[in-house]
Amino acid sequence: MPHAPFLLSCLAAVVALAGVAPAAAQSAAIAPASTAQAVDAPVSPAPVTAPSAALALPGAAADAAGASPRAACTPILPVLQAAYPGLAALPAPEDHPGNTRYRVDAQRVLDLAPEPGEPFNAHVVTCKAWPARPDLWLVAVPLIDPNVPTDEEHRADLEVLVVDAATGRAQQRLRLPDAVSDDAVMLRALAFDTARYRLAPDDLAFGLRLVWENNSRANPFGETTLFLFDRPAGDDGALRLVLNKLSVSRDSGEWDTNCAGEFHSTSAVLSMGSTASHGLQDIIVRDTFETRKNTAKAEDCVETVTDRGVRQDTLRFDGQRYAVPAG
Repeated sequence: MPHAPFLLSCLAAVVALAGVAPAAAQSAAIAPASTAQAVDAPVSPAPVTAPSAALALPGAAADAAGASPRAACTPILPVLQAAYPGLAALPAPEDHPGNTRYRVDAQRVLDLAPEPGEPFNAHVVTCKAWPARPDLWLVAVPLIDPNVPTDEEHRADLEVLVVDAATGRAQQRLRLPDAVSDDAVMLRALAFDTARYRLAPDDLAFGLRLVWENNSRANPFGETTLFLFDRPAGDDGALRLVLNKLSVSRDSGEWDTNCAGEFHSTSAVLSMGSTASHGLQDIIVRDTFETRKNTAKAEDCVETVTDRGVRQDTLRFDGQRYAVPAG
């Protein structure tokens, strides 16, 4: 079926972030360079003939081997109780009865899943031990508004915690309002990216990747976006968002649900540049893009590549954030 590659790429993205590494799920990796050595072995990007929204996350070898994304962060509940005093158990949400729900305050709740990374259950606490700093855990907490009907949309902030693994106490935290709110385009998965984003000799960043997709058959859409966080003063300073929602892969299309239509795909590889701006290394983004057109001919559906290429952008720190190119 002509729409199958797009649907499979979106499914691969969710599966890859859930802790499985299908062979086709190898795009949007960070390419190691002299200034950016990956913590774990890097993977090659997917061939341009099969662009995918999936991610093979550098620094996630254990997850790719099938380990739970939270396996090294147990028990997680005491961490959350310390971070959110007064945490109180609530009945499980109707849309995900296997989750455990807790009240954070009068406006927000959080969910724990029995196995984080399950497809279609993305608004749950995610945790990963930081390979570059085994003494620290990285924790992402979607803070959900329980008054919004979750079968239609979510209204949710995202709080990112850097936790001392020995004490279970958050050293640093940063809350991003509405960062994981969704409606027609839904959050399907999130996972930490622990490639070595060495922004400065003493400033190592980490990423968080979010997979989004819609439910439209005629106009399918899927995208993976990247946040980057750094700690410019190390363990004693604040957590800072330095890159906001960079698109690292995207698939979209419009077709008649039978054959005729057009599909677009992009997939990015990131590497650290040799130059710096305002004290932080530039980031090189190399995008591979492709456009395909499907045409009905007799009883066949013929796919033709009408455009294909590579473009490169340099992201420069402006003193507050890395500027993200439009589009």
